[in-house]
Amino acid sequence: MKKQNARIFLIGNRKGGVGKSFTTINLATSLCLDFKKSVCIIECDSQKSISKIRNKEQNANENETPPYPVIYTPVKSLQQTILENITLHDYIFIDMPRITNEDDNSEKEQEEVLNLLMFAESILIPVGAHELDLDGSDDFIELINELRDYRIEKKLPFSVYAFHNRSRGIKEDEMIPEWAEAVNIPLFDTTVKESVHLERNLSTFSSIKSVNDVAAKGAKNNYLNFINEFVTKFNIN
Repeated sequence: MKKQNARIFLIGNRKGGVGKSFTTINLATSLCLDFKKSVCIIECDSQKSISKIRNKEQNANENETPPYPVIYTPVKSLQQTILENITLHDYIFIDMPRITNEDDNSEKEQEEVLNLLMFAESILIPVGAHELDLDGSDDFIELINELRDYRIEKKLPFSVYAFHNRSRGIKEDEMIPEWAEAVNIPLFDTTVKESVHLERNLSTFSSIKSVNDVAAKGAKNNYLNFINEFVTKFNIN
């Protein structure tokens, strides 16, 4: 019997530094190890931050098989890479490249990002409580809305949520719900707290659930709430 095609998630925002790769790793690793799903990360960011983390861990655990594959591919090769993996896994996570819009290639980058988004049926947008971060997300939200209209017209599945990432408990946090309402993107209830302790424990071999760092206890529990909300919101079963 033919295996059902993988569901494709994209953790995305045009802004750098909002936690795309961190979120991608934690969600993929948790689904694989805690929820026993077959997952794959396809990394499209030329900085290859996820691949570098995986390679470092692989070198430190030479006799251990990685729990899931991490594959780097440029955006132009994404379709082929998806086709090669779509029947091999339950879920595929796409880590999108950061977009600067600082040079003459901005129109080309816009097209590349839209082409990348077309593959995703589920999108999660990490946002930070800074006016520049929120304003910088506007173009990306326009692309999301184009994608939503397209998938609805074609009667294809689609879901999108944003979440407040790296919260520091400051007054600017109040901007996030207002922004989400203004751009018509549903927002997670869970606000993910900033935590250097969790960042130090980031791993593609072990999940947040297994972190034993006492200093990370509060942030760990907070992040587990976020993962559970992700599973519920996106109907992981």
